Amino acid sequence: MTAAATIFRSEAPFASEETKLGNIVHHCGLGGIQAFSDVAAFLVPLLKELGWRGNSRALAEALPHLANTLDIEDLCGVLANLNYKTAAVSVPLAELDSRLLPCLFAPHGRPAMVVLGREGRSFNVIDGGSAKPDTIAGDGLNGTAYLIAPLEDSNDGHATAHAGDWSATVARRFRGLIWQMLGITFLMSLLALAVPLFIMSVYDRVIP
Repeated sequence: MTAAATIFRSEAPFASEETKLGNIVHHCGLGGIQAFSDVAAFLVPLLKELGWRGNSRALAEALPHLANTLDIEDLCGVLANLNYKTAAVSVPLAELDSRLLPCLFAPHGRPAMVVLGREGRSFNVIDGGSAKPDTIAGDGLNGTAYLIAPLEDSNDGHATAHAGDWSATVARRFRGLIWQMLGITFLMSLLALAVPLFIMSVYDRVIP
């Protein structure tokens, strides 16, 4: 039985959709897996702010299957599964443009948060530590902003992209890792050539 099936067998048939979403993230919704972290605390409110119109089953299928906690990278993967693209930008909170909100913000030395809106130099956020709305000053708060936008070809939470477009989207998500992988592969290839080159030099120069 899949994790999603386990969720819906254990929930009351009259439970609201929002209650189901909260149960998936916070109350052993995935076959006994608990997801308590600053990121998991604001996952459902973030989806509401983004205007996501999916249901609890779609969210259950998008979550990691064997993860006890959600971090920022996991959340970006969940958003990608729900047809949202993310872009990480290192920027002070005070310099965030209101047109880019809502977005994720991971400050240095503090729990991550969802930035909902801006009022002058203050920001309305959902703090990952308390999972409650709050207003904070943006001055002196540096970190990484994760800008979120729906895929251009998504419709009601369901993507209609062609295979080539999907591949390009995945490649963009892991672009940094792909370059690292290529660099490591190149170095391993050079090391693999060291032994045969050494043997060739021995036969060509030492033995004659």
